[in-house]
Amino acid sequence: MSGKRRLTKALAEKIADRLMLVPAERSQFFAALDGKKRQGASSVSDRAFQLVEADEFHVIADWYHFAILSLAETSGFTDDPAKIAGQLNISSVEARAALERLRRLGLLVGDGDQVRPAQPAARTGSGIPSSAIRRFHVQHLKIAEQRLAEVSVAERDYTGITMAIDPRHLPAAKDLIKRFRRELAELVESDQRTDVYHLAIQLYPLTGKNGATTCVD
Repeated sequence: MSGKRRLTKALAEKIADRLMLVPAERSQFFAALDGKKRQGASSVSDRAFQLVEADEFHVIADWYHFAILSLAETSGFTDDPAKIAGQLNISSVEARAALERLRRLGLLVGDGDQVRPAQPAARTGSGIPSSAIRRFHVQHLKIAEQRLAEVSVAERDYTGITMAIDPRHLPAAKDLIKRFRRELAELVESDQRTDVYHLAIQLYPLTGKNGATTCVD
């Protein structure tokens, strides 16, 4: 009760038995414990995330918009389209248009060397099929393929694992991946920021039911 020791599932079962909880009460008890565990585990991800709505994301679905938001958190950043273009290997026209869109959506504020993201981090909705989000991921997959050949091993990390799984655990797996992403961001976004990286974790089926191709949004 003081929070000094983690309450395991086995111990929770014993407590429920000793309290002689009826099935409905047991369900409420375990649900409350599960919610408390999630709350504690996600403390690192409680930072404010600005939600980008689906219709807004269609406007900024090209990868360099979010890259500019991250670039705005690095030391010495200014809203010079030519400089941004050189850093991200895009055209000055693309950089200038992206800056205007980000400002119009309220994601980027300030001018000159005072430009900054309106919130420490922005995110899109999840679990909903979206052609814009698919386009965003496809662009990053193509960039990842290029960087695999261009960037030294010391400056990148490409890993993968092939597993035989029980699909019923996929919701829990997605939650773990989300927590890992945010914990990693919390770690590497500390101290002085000089470079912009993109983390992509792909979890997808290699097998399709009845031989059909499986499409993951």
